[in-house]
Amino acid sequence: MNDLFDASHRTNTQHLSGTINSVGFSSEKTGWSCLFIKDSKNLTHKVVGIGHGIHPGQSVKCEGVWETHPKYGRQFTASAIIPAPPNSSEALARYLGSGAIDGINKSSADKLIDTFGDQLPYILENEPERLENVSGIGSVRRKKIAASWAKQKDVRDIMIFLQSHGLGPRRAAQIQRRYGNKAAAIIYDNPYRLAQDFRGIGFQLADATARSLGIEVDDPKRIIAGLHHVLQTQNAWGNCASHEAQLIKDAVNLLRLKPDLVETGLQQALQSKQLQLDTINQKKLIYLPALRDAETEVAEKLVRLANGKLPWKPFDIERSLQKVEEKLGVELSTSQRRAALDMATHKVCVLTGGPGSGKTTLAKTVLALLSKHVGDIILCAPTGRAARRLSEATGRNATTIHRLLKGSPGMGFTHDETNPLEAGLVKCDEMSMVDIELANALLKSIPDDAVVIFVGDSDQLPSVGPGKVLVDIINSGVIPVVRLSEIHRQAQHSSIIVNAHRVNNSLMPVSNNSDNEDFHFIIENNASRIPLRLQQLVCEQLPQRYGLNPLSDIQVLSPMRKGALGVNELNKRLQNQLNPTAGDYVKLGDTHLAVGDRVVQISNNYEKLVFNGDNGIVIAIDKKKKTLVAVMEGNEVEYSFNEINELMLSYALTIHKSQGSEYKAVVIPITKEHYILLSKRLIYTAITRGKQLVTLIGQEDALKTAINNMRNDHRVTALKYRLQQAKNKISNTS
Repeated sequence: MNDLFDASHRTNTQHLSGTINSVGFSSEKTGWSCLFIKDSKNLTHKVVGIGHGIHPGQSVKCEGVWETHPKYGRQFTASAIIPAPPNSSEALARYLGSGAIDGINKSSADKLIDTFGDQLPYILENEPERLENVSGIGSVRRKKIAASWAKQKDVRDIMIFLQSHGLGPRRAAQIQRRYGNKAAAIIYDNPYRLAQDFRGIGFQLADATARSLGIEVDDPKRIIAGLHHVLQTQNAWGNCASHEAQLIKDAVNLLRLKPDLVETGLQQALQSKQLQLDTINQKKLIYLPALRDAETEVAEKLVRLANGKLPWKPFDIERSLQKVEEKLGVELSTSQRRAALDMATHKVCVLTGGPGSGKTTLAKTVLALLSKHVGDIILCAPTGRAARRLSEATGRNATTIHRLLKGSPGMGFTHDETNPLEAGLVKCDEMSMVDIELANALLKSIPDDAVVIFVGDSDQLPSVGPGKVLVDIINSGVIPVVRLSEIHRQAQHSSIIVNAHRVNNSLMPVSNNSDNEDFHFIIENNASRIPLRLQQLVCEQLPQRYGLNPLSDIQVLSPMRKGALGVNELNKRLQNQLNPTAGDYVKLGDTHLAVGDRVVQISNNYEKLVFNGDNGIVIAIDKKKKTLVAVMEGNEVEYSFNEINELMLSYALTIHKSQGSEYKAVVIPITKEHYILLSKRLIYTAITRGKQLVTLIGQEDALKTAINNMRNDHRVTALKYRLQQAKNKISNTS
């Protein structure tokens, strides 16, 4: 095996085998573990590294290096912790101890294994009365166990198999539900499918399962899975693709293999179309097929829409516009009127501009102007809050993109190119939030004769998902862009809007922190004092001074999840004061949810019709039924206790998660602790979330660092290029 590693790895790689004596720490999510392993000489060693599905008493083989940590002393830092497959008794004990069979807990599972050993499955199925020979099991309990065992007949063998290869009970149940009775065959064939098919099962866990099944480190399946993992990681950072050289380098580091082996695996993946290569502007980009297809399809559909005929006959636009202004009681500025005339002469266009520039007024006016000349008008936005704002601003119904397209689990969207929307005009707000895959799904559903208006602020943060769709469309020069840059008179009196534009122009915000201002910057250069001061602001000072409800009116927005000023710790701090637990609650990781808690949905659930970013409040918890009910964007939604990991507390949110939303008041902590994420775009986005009051609290130097950070959130995308190519293709054929 060692000859598969390059020279540097051969020199350093060492091995340690033994039995896990105890587990000091193990993260189910990441697999990062601290273990104490007893070797064949009965000596105990500390091992740190990634290890999934590990437990005391298990035999493991570790690959890595011996190191002396400056604080923790001598330890073995493992690049791989490979569990030895347990024998059938061990796997059965883990299955029974998981609670899968009614009437058997971990303690009784151990007793049953000690008494019957490998004969236990036969006894459970054929001679269950013998269970009463075990202490604590009487006639009633025996019947309950036997009935549950019989009921679980179709799944138990698969569950035991999965758990015997390092997959815990919760993961095993999830896999069995999706793969059914084919689970064992699928995993035997390619265990790396786990990483691709299941959210939260990463490459490391799939790799540990593969190693327990005897798959070698240079197996092509492993290499291709590693390449997939690297690309998925790049996608999570917003990139649609990876440069070929960078992909190989990252995969070599992940897999600890020679570059030539990884390059061979890449060629196999390209030949089998598991990955795709494009050479764009003399740069080789490697894609997961779905994202390459999405870029190509978005470009082609946009150009096709833009080159279609306008659906209305010529009419006197200027005269009609004057009538609409009178009817709506609005007076457009000269620049807005020019923009309205421009928008009324294009089948596809982008409307962009910062806060106070009049985007909402202009969009509302244009919709009224065109309503007599098009069919059904559809308004949509990426999040529930954004859709609600759009509806309030226009006086028309608006919905989220996911609800509009009618997503269904495992089936994609109901509306697509084969079942398009009945729409004469589609307006999508907050386009800066829309990633390449969602943009593709939306465009597929729009009929070719419809008019499309995209609205968004291109200076805000890009989408959480891959791509920078709005920016690429604007920069392509292919789609007409209406840009509003003038701040209107009424907006000039808002310190929030003035300071948002100052930050966007790399200038420090200005404020005297008086009560009649809507923007404050509270300087606190001692970072350790900020959490308590922020808590006092949210829970006491701002509510008293401005008559705000801290539970519903004030939103804390932080750049990060972790740290004393990350959303995880701030949520605990604010929950403890604003909604101290008095009644029933349910555990959620290292925190809990109780009635009255603010929550946010963190993944799409098509069955419940709740989507990532939807906000709500917990209204009921039933411990007997093991259910929690929350009002999410106005709709009551019931979650089983097994589903509540789809929720998180939302007293504090990341700035990314707040995109598309507006709040009466926002409080934004900013310190050098957030250095890695600080940027002008981040602070600008946070400030523009506040409608009536914005309060920054933190270190002055940290804010200066942020607004002088000109990082433009560079992402590897090719949508701009593909739009230009699609336009050239149509021009050459017309």
